[in-house]
Amino acid sequence: MIPRRLAIHILHAAQSAKPQSIAGEIAQRNGTPAAFILDGQALPEGHAHWADLRSEPNRQAVPSADELTPDRRLILVSLDTKGVLQMRGWELHQGQPQERVLKIIE
Repeated sequence: MIPRRLAIHILHAAQSAKPQSIAGEIAQRNGTPAAFILDGQALPEGHAHWADLRSEPNRQAVPSADELTPDRRLILVSLDTKGVLQMRGWELHQGQPQERVLKIIE
């Protein structure tokens, strides 16, 4: 579950960076995703890693197995859609990418 405000922040950052991609991580606080941190920035105090994040300006939000690591969630944002941004969650399961449902909460 991702708070709506955080999802909007992530999608805006990805869209603003186009045609470049962005990379970073989503930090959690008390088990809930709470912040997006670009690569090279430190986690805020009291936060822990929740997922890696990357935008894909020119391809769909589907990773290959070699883009995933065991025990790490990956969130991909695709800008290669016709007017609709796409954010999808992935994990490695038995060596293959498996999509995880992302729910947006208020």
